[in-house]
Amino acid sequence: RQHLCRGVSGRAEGRGLADASGMNSMAAMDRFRIQSLDLVYLVCAVHLLVCIAEIISTPGDKWWRIGTVAVSQVAQWINLTFCCVSIISIIAAGVGALYLIERHLNIYFYVLALSALGDIVILTTFIVNGTACQTLVENAQIEKSSVSCKFEETGMVVLLSALVIFKLVGMAIVSKARKVIRVKYGEELLPHMKQSLQQSFREGDLGGGFGPAGDEDEAAAVGPTILPSWADPLPPAVGNYGAAGALRSRAVSRPAAPLSAPVVTAAAPVGGGSFPMASQVRPPISAP
Repeated sequence: RQHLCRGVSGRAEGRGLADASGMNSMAAMDRFRIQSLDLVYLVCAVHLLVCIAEIISTPGDKWWRIGTVAVSQVAQWINLTFCCVSIISIIAAGVGALYLIERHLNIYFYVLALSALGDIVILTTFIVNGTACQTLVENAQIEKSSVSCKFEETGMVVLLSALVIFKLVGMAIVSKARKVIRVKYGEELLPHMKQSLQQSFREGDLGGGFGPAGDEDEAAAVGPTILPSWADPLPPAVGNYGAAGALRSRAVSRPAAPLSAPVVTAAAPVGGGSFPMASQVRPPISAP
């Protein structure tokens, strides 16, 4: 008995530990989901501030010279337009993270990808054209020390690199948030689907269901079939398989003819005349 009690208590303790570990893992998953959505809000807030700063700092009506790189008006207009589209997508992504709308995060993911690609192009332009040369000795092309060249766009390159890294990290966060929203949306939808399925089965049971049981309930609800008084009762459907069974069922389903047809005598002809002779009267028709 003592060994049995120890075994039962050990199993109960093991089950308790398993339940506790399962609850801890579920709580950790919930915290991870909440943190993923909070990180989406953080990414949206930082990206929104970056877009507003670019819109404010861009002149748009003249060439914009940033160090050794000159930006045309058309390039500025394209960048400003993309910033406005990004602001709309940022707001939609925040709403999607709040109300579990995965489509908004999908759109914002591609907007971040395009933005990161544009920043990489701008970064490459600054790296290629960021070197400035200064002439120290005039009219001295032969001397190597007459010209001094150095890279002057270090700050801009660092800033653009930070933006590219931020947007790539934001894409990873948004991708995780999409998976979390998909799982959470399925968890919220599952009880409603279960309730709808149970209700459909309950209505099927009340309404007769499906299969032979449902056919018997429907037949019981309709009532017995009333045949005419002159029709023969149907024989039991035993062996009604094959061609012979089909002919037998067809013959049984056809109503039986009366044993004899009534003899109709003609009335006296109008305007005189005689009745037909007995030999001219047709005999009664018997059933085949």
